[in-house]
Amino acid sequence: MTLQNGLPVFSLTQDKILRGNKAYKTVTTPGQSLLKRQLALLNNLTGVLLLVHLVAGFNLPVVAETASNFEHMRTTSNEQTQARQLFIEALLLLRENKAFAARQILERAAELEPDNAAIHCNLGLAYQNSGNVTQAMHEFANALKLKPNMPEATLNTAGCYQSIGKTQEAIEWYKKYVHNNPHAPETKQVKDIIKALEISLGKPGSDPSCADYFDSITGEGTYRWPSTSLPIKVFIDPAEDVEAFRESFHQALLESFDAWMLATQNRLAYVLVQEKSQANIICEWTSNPQEVSEANTQSERGMAHIYAKDGNIRHATVKILTRPMLDQGSVSDDDIKKACLHELGHVLGLQGHSTNNHDVMFFTVDTSTVWPVLSKRDKATIARLYEKYPKLADPTPPVVPPQ
Repeated sequence: MTLQNGLPVFSLTQDKILRGNKAYKTVTTPGQSLLKRQLALLNNLTGVLLLVHLVAGFNLPVVAETASNFEHMRTTSNEQTQARQLFIEALLLLRENKAFAARQILERAAELEPDNAAIHCNLGLAYQNSGNVTQAMHEFANALKLKPNMPEATLNTAGCYQSIGKTQEAIEWYKKYVHNNPHAPETKQVKDIIKALEISLGKPGSDPSCADYFDSITGEGTYRWPSTSLPIKVFIDPAEDVEAFRESFHQALLESFDAWMLATQNRLAYVLVQEKSQANIICEWTSNPQEVSEANTQSERGMAHIYAKDGNIRHATVKILTRPMLDQGSVSDDDIKKACLHELGHVLGLQGHSTNNHDVMFFTVDTSTVWPVLSKRDKATIARLYEKYPKLADPTPPVVPPQ
């Protein structure tokens, strides 16, 4: 999801307990984790735990082409005109996640206009999204020298520190953004990021440079589909009356299931069923943002509910938003694919998030550093979760006819 000015939106995952349609609150006890309190309460109720996961929208900001970004130009020489044209061309490429091509163009623009903060900031983003974090930070620093407190460069610098595991530095840069932009619509969401990072400091699995983030997704309990439930039965709603739905979304969801199954080294498998009553996992689509939001938040792209007992996942539902949360227009197939991968990661047992903003299971999938594919760490984490399961002979998903 892209907001006005391309600034980020973020909402923390929220967990709650339900019995029927009634929500039960737990009593906070010092030193007792939230999940343990939930489990204690559930033991006195139905014994079934419902974990609610929201996938948030969070875009690393791109500097848009505006007159103010080129106001220092006193003349319109050929070189300056060319630099502006290159900037616009690269901007389109960045918005299409074509970072390498954008980087080559912005490098030429920076040679023509070395004192343009907007060019340096977007060049930094292009470096960041093509894997060169060191050079990205150098370009963001150049932008901040030319335009101190530039919000886009500030947030992207924070993202760089976060991606290389320097969480404390990332927090400081996010706080700098909040201090300089106290009334920005996105400031509350940036504060949520700060809170999440402060909580993660020193926790097992919080280092984004580790080979996987298994400790992060099992710190409050380990959840798996039991081998007796395999293959997992999946129902996908045809979304016949859902606004903005495209058939390519259905394909993106299937590809996401296939990617996760392959990442388990074929230790999990699924079959498609034609009736909800047959399904272990129900996948649905909605064009209503409130159906994937908690407490009227405005930043979720999808929601997953996982029902589990004694560490075994019994049932799950996934709902994906088919249109932008706030913007007009449409969402791309890549954005849908990232949301599908993220939510399916949750329903397959990844009950937490990665602190590395290149992983699909990062706090949010809308940062442009997350691609619509599983990262090495995503694959390593799900493989470790199911490593004791035997490999299945035929993981190809057939379709189960209605009963």
